[in-house]
Amino acid sequence: GPVLTDQGNFILDWKFDPLKIVNWFDVNRTLKLVPGKINQFVLSP
Repeated sequence: GPVLTDQGNFILDWKFDPLKIVNWFDVNRTLKLVPGKINQFVLSP
């Protein structure tokens, strides 16, 4: 679940189903559009 930093920001560790085909380009683009988000890292398996 979400974790809070010392500054009150959320850290999310999101695991995708390894059996599903994921378009990582679309995931990254969608995450970039989240308002107020500071940074993101998308690591594909």
